[in-house]
Amino acid sequence: QDWKTFQKKHLTNTRNIKCDKIMPINLFHCKYRNTFIYSRPRGVENLCRGKINATNVSSSSKFALFECIEKSRPCKYKLKKQTNVICITCEHKVPVHFVGVGSC
Repeated sequence: QDWKTFQKKHLTNTRNIKCDKIMPINLFHCKYRNTFIYSRPRGVENLCRGKINATNVSSSSKFALFECIEKSRPCKYKLKKQTNVICITCEHKVPVHFVGVGSC
């Protein structure tokens, strides 16, 4: 996965998430669960500053997070909102994988 794909899968510029609409569009299929980070790209990209290849990079600040969890098929989701730190993987100084919510 690359930075462009990470942004499409995990970044959002709205707090008004509609999981039933955004999941099939952003992921091209009905994934069981996905977390969206409310942030401008630079806010998440800065976590990888100076890191060529680094797994398990924790943010020091908290982000608004929106987790879409499948509740029924096909593609019907419930939304879980929270604020927390995140853990990501960096390659070539940019995020490429969302590891999870909370410290690494």
